[in-house]
Parts: sequence; C-alpha cells; structure tokens
Amino acid sequence: MFDDDKFKKPLRVAHIKSPFLPFSETFIYNYVSHLQRYTPIVITEYQINHNLFPVENIISHRSGNGRYEQGLAVFRSLLAGRIQRELFMGRFYKKALKESVADVVHIHFGVPGLMLRHITHRLKLPVLVSFYGYDLSQTPQLLGEDVYKRNGLFENGQIFTAEGNCARQRLIELGCPENKAYLLRIGIDLKKNTFKPRKLLGTHETPKILFCGRFVEKKGLLYAIRAVGKVKDSGHNFSFDILGDGPQRKAAEQLVSDLQLGSFVRFHGIVSYEEFIRHCYNCHVFLAPSVTAQVTRETEGGAPTVLLEAQSTGMPVVATYHADIPEVVLDGKSGFLVPERDTDLLAKAITTLLRHPEHWHEMGEHGRRHIEQQHDNQKVIQNLESLYDLARETQFHIK
Repeated sequence: MFDDDKFKKPLRVAHIKSPFLPFSETFIYNYVSHLQRYTPIVITEYQINHNLFPVENIISHRSGNGRYEQGLAVFRSLLAGRIQRELFMGRFYKKALKESVADVVHIHFGVPGLMLRHITHRLKLPVLVSFYGYDLSQTPQLLGEDVYKRNGLFENGQIFTAEGNCARQRLIELGCPENKAYLLRIGIDLKKNTFKPRKLLGTHETPKILFCGRFVEKKGLLYAIRAVGKVKDSGHNFSFDILGDGPQRKAAEQLVSDLQLGSFVRFHGIVSYEEFIRHCYNCHVFLAPSVTAQVTRETEGGAPTVLLEAQSTGMPVVATYHADIPEVVLDGKSGFLVPERDTDLLAKAITTLLRHPEHWHEMGEHGRRHIEQQHDNQKVIQNLESLYDLARETQFHIK
C-alpha cells in the first residue's frame, strides 16, 4: 500500500499490469517511470523483479511467492488460452482503483482491459488501453475477431493505443473506432544507450551475431538457426549468441546439433536488461526473423523492443517484413528485411553484412538516428501524457 502524502502532483494515473514486471516488458516500465505531469500508481496482483523495476507507489494483492502460485498459474493458462487473472480479481481491482484516487487508468494489454471494463465503467474512470501483441492476434483467433467489440471494450473505453501503424490498423479491424485508435510508440531511454560504431578489431576477430527473445514460434529462432547454418556452410566464420528461453529450447538445441553448429552457437539463457545491452555492444549484427505463428496466428504487436534497443546502440540488423518491423528497420539503410520463413534470403542478408563490415558504421548511424527521431522516450512520454489528458477530457464531456 502507499501513503497519500507522497503524492505531490495534482494528476494521478493508475497503471494496471499483472504481474509487474517480467524482463520482457521493460518498455512498460519506461512508460511508468518517466512520467512528468502524472504521478504513477501501479496496481498489480503481485510484483516480480523488484530490484530491476522499482516503483514508489504500488498496490499489490499478494507477494506472488505462495506455494500455490505455480499451480494457480497453470490452471489459469487453461482458460481460453489468454483469459487472465483479472477475471478472478474483480474485488481487488475495484478496491485498488478506489484507493488510488486515479484521474485516469492505463491498462496494459487488451485482455485485462476486457476483464476490467465493467469496473472502470462503474467507477466512471477514463481509460486508456494499450495493445501490444497476442491481444491483437492470438486472442481474436481463439475467442473471435469481434471479442472486444462484442463485449463492449471499445464502447466503454476512451483511448486505445498500438505501437505502430500496422498494429493500429489491426486494432481498427477488430472494431475499435478510428477516432479512438492512437499511435503510442515504444520509448527508449537514449541517455542510457550510447552509439558505438561496429567494426572488427583486427583481421582475426570473429564477427558476432546476436538473437534475443522468447523461444516461441513468432520470434523465428528456428529459422535464424537454419539461416546461420547456411552461412556456415558457405564458409563464413562467426559466432552466434542466443539470449532467452522458452518452449522451443529443446528444438533449438537439437537443430544446432543436427546442423553441426555447436562450435558456432552459444545459449546464454534469460538475461537482465543490462546484460542484454552488454551483449549488444559486444556483437556486430542483430538478428530478429519474426514470423506469424502457423496455428495460433500470433504476431508481434508492433516490432520487438529488442530491435529498438539494438539499433539505439549502433547495431545493423537483419529482420523480416512482419507487423511493424518495416517502420522500425529501414531496409537497406539500418539493416536488411526479408520475407518471413525464407531462410535462403535470411542467410544471404547475414552473409552480405558479414562480407562488408565497412558498412556497419553507416548502417548503425542510420538506425540510431531513426530511433532518436521515432522512439526517444522523452517524446513518447509527452505523447502519452497528452493521451491521458484526452481520455480525461473525453470522459468529462460524456458526463
């Protein structure tokens, strides 16, 4: 719980995200921690990674360390795929929202917005819901394209955001009125990540390729491994560092073995944000071959945040024509884009970069400049707070 005396600013925003906060959602922490005119209050079922994502004002239901937690998580995962814990926690969220005395509510991900729509409506709170990924692809696939419209989410909310134009158009296709659908870019703290030109330190240094993401189909890891296998077969020397973990771990390790890539590939497991950035500075080329999952149809909500981070440090990248990645990676300038699942063209793009290290510096500059223009966290926060203002104004006029 928190003390009202801590609040010095007149406006308050309640951020709803459970749990708060996984490693992969650093971008949400950037929204929460860099606000200027609004004081953030986090409302969450439980908190994780406290040291990495500290917040001053937080209302949580429990510690998240109970012995029953793992079994409860499994049970919930069986419910309609992505119908989450908010379904069971209505009383908690209603009490927490009242206690927060929030002027506006920012709900992260569409499904929690759906689950809490009646509570925020009864409390007459203006709401902004941000869509990021599975909520634009997998959830409609499982529960119907009209799941949000059918259940009144767009009717009861004021503002709905997506991180790129492709994602915003998808939001509109799902029934969001065009005048309620807004762009909210992912913000990067560019003061932390400085530009470093990529070059080989001597003729004997081995080029280093980097991948970072969950080991799930949409991240394209297996295609990445097959592509670097082709690069190896063409006679190039390199190393391939893989950061992350997930359901495809065994398949990825087996593929590395089958392609005789053991001496080229290193699995590092899940790493912290700081460790990821260190790997970025230590590597030369970033690989992000995202795809649309064949069965679930899950896609990136916009573009992987790691693509923004990697380019902010000065890395040239190889990625795919997928979701909003073409808005983030400038094909032929900051990197190369290839069609999804095309391992031949993926290998060709990687090979081109390995053969021409003299172009890395210029490509890295293009990427850094693009991130500065589109994803500087200071600019993003200004836009976000203007959307909070708009949500409050809209709600006021409705009243």
